[in-house]
Amino acid sequence: MDYCDTGFPDECFDVVWGCESICYADDKEKFIKEAHRLLKPGGRLVVADGFVSKFENNNHPIIRQWLDGWQVNYLETKERFCGFMQQSGFSNILFRDISTYTANSSGRLYRYYYLASFYMWWKKITSSRRFSEMQRKNIRACKFQHIGMNKKLWQYELIVGTKS
Repeated sequence: MDYCDTGFPDECFDVVWGCESICYADDKEKFIKEAHRLLKPGGRLVVADGFVSKFENNNHPIIRQWLDGWQVNYLETKERFCGFMQQSGFSNILFRDISTYTANSSGRLYRYYYLASFYMWWKKITSSRRFSEMQRKNIRACKFQHIGMNKKLWQYELIVGTKS
């Protein structure tokens, strides 16, 4: 289902929760408007996801390798995202950089990149079924998300707002 146009009736949910998925919305502002439509008065939108520190970082080669590998068109900044929430009618908007709590997972993905790369190499030399280009990009993305986080090109944010 397109979570920017769900087809659910107006004001039918108390909470709209997006965990590491809103980054996949083609238009994050449309998602926020749809979430607002779906929420009952006093309902909450809660999002835990990656956000670039500057919108221009979406064009940084490190970020592009990560996002392209995971089929994400772009990440928002927390400022733009919170602005869209405010324009849509959310209040009590709070955000918190929780990157320190996700750094271990980021590091695990980084280590996974090396294991998976070795496995891809082994499959290639044994002439068994090879990985597709998309699979190779997906594995490489594990490396670049970690490098990008360490370079502070992006952070992991928790954002909450209440429908007025």
